[in-house]
Amino acid sequence: MTLFYLTNQNKVGFFAKESFDTNSGWKIDPCCFLFNLNQKQKYGKLKSDNINDMDKSFYCANNCGPSANCLGCNLNTNLKHIYHSMETDYINKVFNNGSMILPSKKGKENEYEVIETEIFQIIIY
Repeated sequence: MTLFYLTNQNKVGFFAKESFDTNSGWKIDPCCFLFNLNQKQKYGKLKSDNINDMDKSFYCANNCGPSANCLGCNLNTNLKHIYHSMETDYINKVFNNGSMILPSKKGKENEYEVIETEIFQIIIY
């Protein structure tokens, strides 16, 4: 689970059942979801019958911070900023109403300053 504390007072993040690693590429995780603690809202993955771009849940790379589809760190941001993209409503095609997680302008990538990032590993026995 990844949690971002933002300067605009929002606490947003995402949960993924699959683990992050340094192997660059997208991971498919039907359990992945976005959340905003201020809104007390969860944005779950939409169901899909075919494996395609809409199934991409989160991105892993050795030079990129945690990033769910259209919410997270871009390359070399050092966790100081996250980005929320509403370009062509792509996030809404992956997560149910995912564009509502943060106030953003449609058609552009919006940048948010991060105060703190916390990453939790949850182990279930």
